[in-house]
Amino acid sequence: MDQAIQRKSSEIPKFMGTLYAPMKLDSNGDIVGNTVFVAFDNTFFERISDMEIKILVNTYKFHYRCYMEVRQIHRQNLFTALVFGSIVMVTTVYENMGEITVWNCYTRGWLLGMGLILMITPLIIKNVYIWTIMNAESSMRLKQFKVFSA
Repeated sequence: MDQAIQRKSSEIPKFMGTLYAPMKLDSNGDIVGNTVFVAFDNTFFERISDMEIKILVNTYKFHYRCYMEVRQIHRQNLFTALVFGSIVMVTTVYENMGEITVWNCYTRGWLLGMGLILMITPLIIKNVYIWTIMNAESSMRLKQFKVFSA
């Protein structure tokens, strides 16, 4: 029996995807549980023969966490946008201290708009991603029910 288990485990293909850190975020962006986000390689699905992995593939077909880009926030881009937006806002403050002309008024309006967009948009995107992660678990229950009831 041990030989059969060893042989069966050796037949299972090695995982060739990208495994991300286990995390689940609440509405404040804090880690609240153990959730593993995985991005799969195409060859991983072509070489599958084990029943448990077939169930995983059926879950994958229902598009549950199939693309990591939807679930992961690129922190460097968010931070860069926040810093650049802050710099633009500080530049707007310096424009207020200068001589008042029509050109300065237009410049202040454009800089203020760009700075606010650069600072607020990353925060909105982060909250949308967190909302998606928090709702993924409830949608997974429904999708698992569809997979196993078929």
